[in-house]
Amino acid sequence: WDQKSGLIKDSVLKELYPPMPPMFLKAIMIDKAETRDMYECPMYMTKRRGPTYVWPFHLKTRDPATKWILAGVALVMACD
Repeated sequence: WDQKSGLIKDSVLKELYPPMPPMFLKAIMIDKAETRDMYECPMYMTKRRGPTYVWPFHLKTRDPATKWILAGVALVMACD
């Protein structure tokens, strides 16, 4: 995550779970949601993924979403 630009970026080599900054969540009507230049990132409760899925989280990106999908990028609430 690039704090200056507020965009998802490539991780540092060998850093599997880089921390994210605290995020502000705001509920909006789905028809008013801006999805252009966004990656719909899955969020999980644990690194086991699958059954711990919470919801999709939209992250701003300059790269195509397919880059992050193929890389398996996801948000994980608890890494232990």
